[in-house]
Amino acid sequence: MSYTLISRNADLQRLVDEGYAISIRENLLVLEDVWYVDQHMQVRKGMLVSVLEMRGQQTAKPKDHKVFFAGDIPHKKEGGPITGLVLNSNPQRLAAGIQIHHEFSNQPPGGYENYYDKMKRYVDIINVEARAVSQDEYDARTYRVVEVSDQASPFEYMDTASTRARIGASVSRFIGQRIAIVGLGGTGAYIFDQVCKVPVAEIHLFDGDRFHQHNAFRSPGAAGIDTWPADSQSIKKVEYYSQHYSRMKRGIFEHPYNITAQNVDELLSFDYVFVCVDRGAARRLIIGALETGKRTFIDVGVGVIRAEDGEQLLGACRVTAGTPGNYEQLGQLIPMSDEEGENIYAENIQIADLNALNAILAVLKWKRLSGFYADHRQEVSANFSTIFNSNTNVAAA
Repeated sequence: MSYTLISRNADLQRLVDEGYAISIRENLLVLEDVWYVDQHMQVRKGMLVSVLEMRGQQTAKPKDHKVFFAGDIPHKKEGGPITGLVLNSNPQRLAAGIQIHHEFSNQPPGGYENYYDKMKRYVDIINVEARAVSQDEYDARTYRVVEVSDQASPFEYMDTASTRARIGASVSRFIGQRIAIVGLGGTGAYIFDQVCKVPVAEIHLFDGDRFHQHNAFRSPGAAGIDTWPADSQSIKKVEYYSQHYSRMKRGIFEHPYNITAQNVDELLSFDYVFVCVDRGAARRLIIGALETGKRTFIDVGVGVIRAEDGEQLLGACRVTAGTPGNYEQLGQLIPMSDEEGENIYAENIQIADLNALNAILAVLKWKRLSGFYADHRQEVSANFSTIFNSNTNVAAA
């Protein structure tokens, strides 16, 4: 993506043409080989980093005039820090392989029109002191080609949200993950919606059912009436969601069939499996195979029943995680029965808000297991009740 994106934008290409060693990494514009004078009056090499503002594949006018710097505080050749440059010093990892130490601020009247103007101004301020030591030896225009893996992005366009929030290093924990979602009823569809916003490598969708009109009222997004042509059958759920979300997310794989004893082993190759089925027999089969294969999974359930007045509803949702070495409690926490009256989660009433809440609880658990969120409780199961508006957790034994 780096070389392609650079060639499509005149401001980035101009930096390359003039000899600056730039690359794009996780929506960060990186400029290397920036020579500077350190506090010991030694010339050293640093790196400038700027968040990119994008409109699709085109750079926009920079909204933020600040940049990050990897290295020590740049000094003047005669001694003392360069005046009015350092905003703060807070070492942090912005993204995989990008560790910065300071944030600089230098804003011209009216701001910067493009990234060429922005990056060149900071280079000039810093590099001029080093070039005063040796005009030829310490020129930031090295014409060096930066070797950056141009691997396919997990998205069709850049994730500008993560870099703007400076959480690229945290988000990188998901890179390379292979996710399976079994069941695209209400909860499974909302889980898919959330996982699509994360840079996992692959999302595999397992469901043999078709997307009917009633599904539209308990699923994310808004299906158009043309989803159900009068002269043909409804589209398969996996195909419907894949078509809609592939506009944003790459690496979506369709499996238009249900999990059975003959194919359940397909789930054993994934890093995380979301089990979103509403039949006890299917749940027993899937979870049994995942436990035998020592895989990590998150099982979900939504239950809605009618109150005594017949009009109000009582709702509950559950999220239970199974991890290798921690399966013992699951038999008591996950309902495996299809008998009505024994299992609230066997009811067929589906409501979008509970499906969405159940999905969010499941995604939060996955993100804690992945190390994205801190997790002090490390609960095995979480249960939410609408009547009490409360959440109860079951800790590991």
